[in-house]
Amino acid sequence: MTTASPPPPNSFDPDNFRMTIGEHLEDLRRRMIFGLLGFAVAIAGCASIFISSARAGSVSAAVETSSIAPAMESVRMVVFLQVNS
Repeated sequence: MTTASPPPPNSFDPDNFRMTIGEHLEDLRRRMIFGLLGFAVAIAGCASIFISSARAGSVSAAVETSSIAPAMESVRMVVFLQVNS
């Protein structure tokens, strides 16, 4: 005859996870610093894209005069067809 085993003891004790107000503020400060650093990285990435787009005119002119222009045109057509379908 099979008997059911007792359920495992509940090992979660909320008292082990309590924080003082100072610990909460310290955790908040750390998270705010990481958030601001991430925001600064995102702004720097967007700025670099914006700055490089100003130079894109010279790059696109160089691509059009090179031998890669026909290949780039076929890539544009594929992208155009997939977007419009």
